Amino acid sequence: MNDQTTAEATDREERLKTAYTETELRCPNCRATWSPVVANFVNFGTDPKGREGMLRKAMHHA
Repeated sequence: MNDQTTAEATDREERLKTAYTETELRCPNCRATWSPVVANFVNFGTDPKGREGMLRKAMHHA
């Protein structure tokens, strides 16, 4: 591998990592307010908590 190929592979890995941000949410039913960490991009192949987050979201809406 040359330096350019290694740099491209590293750049691709960085772009495919799960990216998080924090936002304020409010439940319209119970009016609870909280500031969870929210994923902007989830890589289910490398992030073991990605599927858990989707399940929690579905449970709150149910």
